[in-house]
Amino acid sequence: MPTIIALIAAGGIGQRFGSPHPKQFWTLGGKTVIEHSLMAFEENPSVEGIHVVIPKDYIERFSQLRLSMAKLKKVVEGGKTRQESVYKGLLSIEGDCKWVLIHDAARPLVEKGLITSVLKKAMEAKACVPAIPLRDTVKLSSQDRKIIATLKREELISVQTPQAFLFEEILLAHEMAKRDGIVDAPDDAFLLERMGKEVSWIEGDPTNLKLTYPSDLPIMEALLMAKRYEKDQDRDPQE
Repeated sequence: MPTIIALIAAGGIGQRFGSPHPKQFWTLGGKTVIEHSLMAFEENPSVEGIHVVIPKDYIERFSQLRLSMAKLKKVVEGGKTRQESVYKGLLSIEGDCKWVLIHDAARPLVEKGLITSVLKKAMEAKACVPAIPLRDTVKLSSQDRKIIATLKREELISVQTPQAFLFEEILLAHEMAKRDGIVDAPDDAFLLERMGKEVSWIEGDPTNLKLTYPSDLPIMEALLMAKRYEKDQDRDPQE
């Protein structure tokens, strides 16, 4: 079976979060945000190795978490942008890796099932992202807050992570972007798209939220408690 690596992008310092510490080190349900993200991949049987990208000044702090993770193979120093951090993480992958799952550490509620589904579809289509069809009406705005146009909602999706790719293709996409002077891509799938490659998508998870602002934390806390309650209800009482 080909090697499948999960690359966790935690190289940002969370400027929009308005905290002196990166948001991935904030506590959510008794664990740090990054621990939740890592454990989802640690517990997924398809994932064979995990590489994580951390800001240079927080690598020591990450090492102090004392994680019990058999699949964690490398901790990589992050770059100035997410794109650079992911690229550095890709360069750290050696051996016979065929598939890579790239996930933002700021999405700590990712479920093992979603990881499996994205990977399965990628193995059919070479590249796959999870996405949610939009419910709200979406309009295009000018910089001075004037509405320019109303877009077709049925043609728009909101994309999440993890995103799954053939390792060699996404590495090449990053190398070409760097050569062409692109430094801050919105996501990794974009880099494949600009190469003319097709990217498939599957239904994402509405609870797979991205931690962006402090006000997101109580929402995530409530979702985490609900998930734990559901798991407790599903557990065999004789276990």
